[in-house]
Amino acid sequence: MNERIFHIISGLNFILKFYCRVITSKLFGFLAFIGILVYWFFGFIGALTIETRLDVEKLLPKNSPLQEANAIISSKVWTEYYPVMVLINSPLDIRNEEIVKRFDAMVNEFEALEKCRGKEFTLLWLRDYRTYWNEAELYDFDYFADDVTTTTALTLSDQQTEYENQMIDYSKLNDFLFSPVYNHWNNFLKLGNDSDIPVERFGFLVTYQNLTSWKERIELMQKWRHIANAYKDLNASVWEANSLFVDQMLSLKTLAWQTCIWTLICMTIVCGLFIQNPFSVIVASLTIASISFGVIGFLSWWHLDLDPATLCAILMCIGMSVDFTAHVSYHYQLGEKKTIKGTRIMKSRLENNKARLEYTLKSVAWPTLQGGISTVACIVPLAFLENYIPLVFVKTISLVVIWGLFHGLVLLPTFLSLIPHSLLEFNCYRAIFGKHLFSTTDAISSTYGSNHAVSIGNDADGSSDSRKKEDKTIHDKDDRNMSTTELRRLQLW
Repeated sequence: MNERIFHIISGLNFILKFYCRVITSKLFGFLAFIGILVYWFFGFIGALTIETRLDVEKLLPKNSPLQEANAIISSKVWTEYYPVMVLINSPLDIRNEEIVKRFDAMVNEFEALEKCRGKEFTLLWLRDYRTYWNEAELYDFDYFADDVTTTTALTLSDQQTEYENQMIDYSKLNDFLFSPVYNHWNNFLKLGNDSDIPVERFGFLVTYQNLTSWKERIELMQKWRHIANAYKDLNASVWEANSLFVDQMLSLKTLAWQTCIWTLICMTIVCGLFIQNPFSVIVASLTIASISFGVIGFLSWWHLDLDPATLCAILMCIGMSVDFTAHVSYHYQLGEKKTIKGTRIMKSRLENNKARLEYTLKSVAWPTLQGGISTVACIVPLAFLENYIPLVFVKTISLVVIWGLFHGLVLLPTFLSLIPHSLLEFNCYRAIFGKHLFSTTDAISSTYGSNHAVSIGNDADGSSDSRKKEDKTIHDKDDRNMSTTELRRLQLW
């Protein structure tokens, strides 16, 4: 059994050394560079083309009875009747010709938009009030007057044209609203106590059709708001039942980028607390950004839209991507490692990139693979629910694991093996707290053992002649101040 385990460990060490030799070659570095460019290209295209949508049918379970009602509204109601309520929030002086012309021009712009059903479907009280005013003026005469004149059809036509050209006022508004024909307009008006302009605010409806997609509704909502902003003197605003979702979709992409950036900044700060070398912190943060950027882009290629569920999954993926990058950067920037030889714990210096890379992958690769595979295995059963939100998390976590392993075990080690040692030597903790703190710690540690040299660094030819004996014994197992538990922890570490 021990011999079999020995052969397995020897085989794994051979694979590790061979893999390190491959990823440190110039040819592999060139291929990795081409691969990351292709990865960024498709990620960039996907991130730009991802659509912001918030369909109710996505949020509802597929077997929900509300799905049928939502389908009827989307496919039948909104194709024939899609109204917008335009609110005039200031008193409108209909005695002022210029103001009335401005108001009529605004209404005409709403009715001139594409897919509007026309004036016949517009509900505007002022048009009926004009008709009522003209009819009242036309037939308003005294039956008991002495100077009765004969009115012909031509005279009535001339009088009607004359009344239509006259400016109206609010003098007949009460009669208009109490009329059984027009009393339904009470629901559209907000009356005040001003006798000159009794209407404080009012609204009117313009009807549209054939709006089956959210893209068309968003574009139309933007046109409505543009028209309302062009007539600020009328203090107009628009309201539509789906405006809440439209506002979310209009702001969701900007909100997503802002939230992702701030989350990335927080992850950078967390990495900076545990990784002493600032260059390694920068590399880890950029790798996290690359993983997150690729996840967003390839979610678009995987036929997912940007909605609140996707945004939550993306934010979660930024936190998950730290596990694939921070550990690699941390172990690689260490200049030495701890090993156990006999009864002693040794701190051995890592002399070259190959030794650092072997130590890093030996410490990180297998746990990283275990974590990634187990994570995917845990979330795959959610795909059988056939609901949208679980499917979003399945796809997002799968992409995080795939691109995280690709970055953490392939791209990041390849890049780190190409950088000079001088960039990894700086320790920000020493620069901030001073060397005296670390020298005191080293002095205390040196009391647990004596100094001698053991080297694990190999040269390019793999010979042992180039090994430098600069190792330092930190602890002795026989020392009474170190417990067996502490020794086991260091051995596992």
